[in-house]
Amino acid sequence: MANPEGSSRASRWSLKGTTALVTGGTRGIGHAVVEELAEFGATVYTCSRNEEELNARLKEWKEKGFLVSGSVCDVTSPAQRENLVKQVDSAFNGKLNILELVDEDQMVHISEKYLKIGFGQTKFELFHHPPILINQISEYRKSLAIVNNVGTTVRKPTIEYTTEDYSKLMAINLDSAYHLSQLAYPLLKASGNGSIVFISSVAGQTSVASGAIYAANKAAIDQLSRYLACEWAKDNIRSNSVAPWYTNTSVHTQLLTNKEIVNEIISRTPIKRIAEAHEVSSLQLLTSLDKLFVLMEDLLCMDFNPA
Repeated sequence: MANPEGSSRASRWSLKGTTALVTGGTRGIGHAVVEELAEFGATVYTCSRNEEELNARLKEWKEKGFLVSGSVCDVTSPAQRENLVKQVDSAFNGKLNILELVDEDQMVHISEKYLKIGFGQTKFELFHHPPILINQISEYRKSLAIVNNVGTTVRKPTIEYTTEDYSKLMAINLDSAYHLSQLAYPLLKASGNGSIVFISSVAGQTSVASGAIYAANKAAIDQLSRYLACEWAKDNIRSNSVAPWYTNTSVHTQLLTNKEIVNEIISRTPIKRIAEAHEVSSLQLLTSLDKLFVLMEDLLCMDFNPA
């Protein structure tokens, strides 16, 4: 005899029939997000600046049986962002369920002076961030999701930043997420149940030696997510922000070679290890599921409670 309740429970944790755009999907957290969404049945579109890398990932995903397509796009370019959304519009017949705006993992510059300062001096120490509130979880309809996952940082003392540093970091970390959200709005609305997931950072909540501009960018992303959640709720579009703690991806490669800094991070992390990309993508999946409609306007920190 069929078990309707069991069947309903199974479908509750499925993304079959949904569409998703994931920026920066060929590396790090973005790559993990693409695979997580695809494994749960979503049809995914992603992008990267590196054509060779993108083609290699698309081939891998095809071999795994995932429904993933993509194109080359430098999201720091307004024209290329517009072209990306046009391609997504065409691929998904004008409807998008999930927009995942994820940081495109990039090797970052860290000044030697900054590495020497590290976390040991008060001006760069880690502080425990305020507690966060997570709304109750309940049923909601199928959604179109976007993961805003593009970003990078340059770590050095604030007085050493140049105007070029500021403009570059603003364009990658904030401008791209804001503009892509604007461009994707009609597609999200047309889906009848859209979801935007921004990749933020604990750096937006407290000092974690990430660099002042990056921290300001991520704080702005968190507020943008809250604002869109309120403004676009009438259109059945949810917006949430996921803020990882230090995660083992290529964007942190140089930083994590410094044993003193790694030991400081781990000493302030009760679980006593660095997070992995798939752990972040699992939380992003939760915010994208179409049975969690009241999960919105939230900042979900994956920081393992740094003390």
